[in-house]
Amino acid sequence: MVQREIPVASVYPDSEMSPRYRKTLIRLLADQARAELYAAHIYSKWVRKAPGPEEKMRVAELAYEETEHWYRTVKLLEELGIPADQVKAHAGHDW
Repeated sequence: MVQREIPVASVYPDSEMSPRYRKTLIRLLADQARAELYAAHIYSKWVRKAPGPEEKMRVAELAYEETEHWYRTVKLLEELGIPADQVKAHAGHDW
């Protein structure tokens, strides 16, 4: 078993964090939101291309799951004080 140097911890909106840590956390979450939404769009485009009803349902489920991941990430950002309409502005510009 691996010994951790730093114990497992959770971060809450009112947790103490340096400005640099907070900025990095927000950027990470904003990038994650962008990736989840992108994946949802890709999967949703494939629903009509799937060959049969079962395959269409599976791809639609994947699109839904990715959309749910995006939504949860946006909600985490809102808890950190970032409104949903400003998430994109906090994402990185290097991808």
